[in-house]
Amino acid sequence: MKSNYGYKNAGFWKRFFVNTINLSIVFTIIFLFIFFDKTKNNFHLLIQLTVFSLIIFSNYFLLPLISKKGNLGMLFLKVKYISQNFNNSVLKRNLLSSFYWIFTIFSLFFIYNSIKDINNLHTFEMLKQNINRIQSYIILLFSSLTGMIALIYLVDALFILFKKNRLSFIDILSSSRYVEDKKYQIDENQIILYPFKTKHKQVIWTFKE
Repeated sequence: MKSNYGYKNAGFWKRFFVNTINLSIVFTIIFLFIFFDKTKNNFHLLIQLTVFSLIIFSNYFLLPLISKKGNLGMLFLKVKYISQNFNNSVLKRNLLSSFYWIFTIFSLFFIYNSIKDINNLHTFEMLKQNINRIQSYIILLFSSLTGMIALIYLVDALFILFKKNRLSFIDILSSSRYVEDKKYQIDENQIILYPFKTKHKQVIWTFKE
């Protein structure tokens, strides 16, 4: 019997709470902007958007590359990425999600800044009249990206729940693993099978008179 050590793939709930922590960062940024927004200066708005985008970019890209583990939620819950090409895997895993959240923040802030001074939006029809064509395209693109992200996360969750090795859809696409930040002892029975040749004696039955 041989004992060695290896990583265990993170389960569904660990991944779920990691995503919850990262989502809370995004929603906190949105809340702080809306709650403390007192300026009508577009330059100040651009600075805010840039700072918030850098926070998201740092969480999804810089922090995993610096820590060689993962984002803030992963560090808090002690899980990490492992891969033969770590930097490439981080790029594959987080490019779409980070772009989506940065685009979401820009879209929401842009729309919010456009309609926040309108005081008589009592109906949906009145709201539509105050949204120009560019804003409509932004909303359409945002809706499409949201649907695509939701579908990817749904497929990802189904892979984790029903595959025995708990490899997710994103794990497979990025050629990486999402594992517990701890090595576990694995006991394996080594059974070695050798080919062998046997000689069977031929038995001839005869009738004796």
